[in-house]
Amino acid sequence: KAKKTIDDIIDGLKMQIKDNRSELEKLKEGFLYSILKNGISSSPSIVSKNIKKYNITLSTEDILILIMFRIDHYHKLCTKLKSYDIAILRKAIIKTASEVFSKYLFETVDMENDHIILAFNDTKCPDVDQIDSMIKLVQDSVEKSMKISLSAILSPLEYTFNDISLLYTETKQASNYRLFYGHRCIIHSEKLKILDTEGYIYPVEKEKMLLDTLMLGNVEPARKLLDEIIYSTKDYPHTVLTSLLLKLTFTIWNAFEKLEHIGKYSLDYDFNSFAATLNMCETIDEIRGRFYHMFNRVFSILEERKKSKYELLINKAIAIINKEYADEGLCLNIMAIKLGMSPGYLGKLFKTYTSKSVADYINQVRMENSLKLLKTSRMQINDISTAVGFSSKNYFYTVFKRTFGITPYEYRRNTIIKIEQ
Repeated sequence: KAKKTIDDIIDGLKMQIKDNRSELEKLKEGFLYSILKNGISSSPSIVSKNIKKYNITLSTEDILILIMFRIDHYHKLCTKLKSYDIAILRKAIIKTASEVFSKYLFETVDMENDHIILAFNDTKCPDVDQIDSMIKLVQDSVEKSMKISLSAILSPLEYTFNDISLLYTETKQASNYRLFYGHRCIIHSEKLKILDTEGYIYPVEKEKMLLDTLMLGNVEPARKLLDEIIYSTKDYPHTVLTSLLLKLTFTIWNAFEKLEHIGKYSLDYDFNSFAATLNMCETIDEIRGRFYHMFNRVFSILEERKKSKYELLINKAIAIINKEYADEGLCLNIMAIKLGMSPGYLGKLFKTYTSKSVADYINQVRMENSLKLLKTSRMQINDISTAVGFSSKNYFYTVFKRTFGITPYEYRRNTIIKIEQ
């Protein structure tokens, strides 16, 4: 049996989810949406009148509980579906949640974008474990039928209907902790209220160590330090993490700009886009993944730039050899002076890119040119030796024999014989 695609699921839901609500029910949802977002600005008598008018089942006296069901991977979903199709999904989630919570007198509100709200009263002390079990039923049902992951946020348990907007605001703020809890989590806002807002101390030393490892190009230690810095905010309000990420992004940006300046090459990396993508991350793992990708991408660019820079230097060195091989004084030290580098660094770089030492490469070019002269000229072999840069005739003979397995005289004789044949 073929797996259903998200488009198949949407098509099926369109058949099931019909907006058969009366005009009054639509107005009721609009009223609830407005007071959740903006608060109650009317007098208690007008509020009571609207509650009766719209047949709202919520009590103004008892504890009001909100559950926010938030769609996971929402930004990815937006790239696949139209806003109308996502609205169909929200309606289907509302239908599922309504069936599971049918024992309560409740109201549901489509808050648009990535979440819906289910609101109900509890006249006695709320049974949080039972509510969690019902939330899990909704999550399981939605995942099975719609292939969508939901995170759920349970509001604080101390407010009434008159505080509905404050309740919604606190629940929405608590939903940001999905970053730490991960997708398909259940977050209790009540537990987050005890977090210490003031006690966080930014890990300056760890940041310095991170920058040092980045400047040295050590990706793995940088990843480990990044994780430690990010997770240091776990027991603090979400705003602490938000501030930390902004500071960290700016600091790393400056560090890479310094690398650009030192290396005299452009990274050509869009840090503004990187910062924007962080805002779309739903979990810490996604944030870490973005930073890891940025580290890898930047270091890949750096390596390419370095390689290009080094190849340019090696090409200059080879050009010097090809032009000046006949100078018997040509050597590593002379070339290093011409290129403004230390002999040791040039020698190491040259060996890395050509697999030969500078001296061996000079001899190779001299040998290649000696072959041309042996083939095409009537010069004496000793004169050829001098013409290609050897001050010692014996050394020329030694290098030639070692390179080609025969003497210069034998090579010339064999070449003449071949031509005559």
